[in-house]
Amino acid sequence: MFGLRLGARPQAIVTTTPKPKRFYLRLINDAKSHVTKVSTFANQANLAQGFIDGILAEYEGTRLYRQEVHAEVLTDLPGQLFRHEVFDRDRMPAESMPPQFFSKIVIGLDPAASSNENSDETGIVVVGLGPEAADPRKIYVLEDASGVMAPNEWARRVFQLYEYWQADLVVAEKNMGGDMVAHVLRSEAPSMRFQLVTATKGKAVRAEPVSLLYEQGKVAHVGPFSRLEDDLACLTVDFSRAKAGFSPDRADALIWAVSALRRYVQPRSASGAILAPRQTWMS
Repeated sequence: MFGLRLGARPQAIVTTTPKPKRFYLRLINDAKSHVTKVSTFANQANLAQGFIDGILAEYEGTRLYRQEVHAEVLTDLPGQLFRHEVFDRDRMPAESMPPQFFSKIVIGLDPAASSNENSDETGIVVVGLGPEAADPRKIYVLEDASGVMAPNEWARRVFQLYEYWQADLVVAEKNMGGDMVAHVLRSEAPSMRFQLVTATKGKAVRAEPVSLLYEQGKVAHVGPFSRLEDDLACLTVDFSRAKAGFSPDRADALIWAVSALRRYVQPRSASGAILAPRQTWMS
């Protein structure tokens, strides 16, 4: 958008498969945008007949067919675990909330295995638990500092956040880095408290209990986190990194952090006792 600064009436042409990401939805719904949708069949004269009769026919009637062939924007993802309307429903103003307000603060870290231009992002998300006197207690998403970074860069960034937010713990996934994750964190900040976790279950299984907290209004975003929210909104009960073509690292970091605080906001019975978690919930 910064390139549209010369001439009397600068414009941009955007061509894309219409994924239901918030940026695209804003662009499509903007009154200043002129949207044209073109079906694959408009180009049929230039396509192999075998492609039309074979591949396209095989997918006819599916959601993928509607999106890729007829340019439909599908916002009703089946099995979607997180929804934009829930983020908006419980969102709080992006105002300064001092670390002293929170009873616990956790940083979720999902480090990438490499840091070149084609690398996955390193997910870094800060969440805080509301004061002990609050009823009901709530988890607040405070900062998303994710991005493509080398190990020394993400370790330095995590420690900066650890000090700024006066955090209690860093929860770091070690699947991609193994012992390297612990070594890098210790090298950058020997005094920083961290816990390494291993993803032994699929993303959907780990995400489901966190999505329930969102539905129950027990997690609130302090300000907008568009890229994090897009990552979360892509997670479905049958999410596959191979099929999706990307890894939702921001969402992974958030899920690890919120999971570390989840036991403090579990539902209570009429007697006040904490109810037993569902079998799929992380211990």
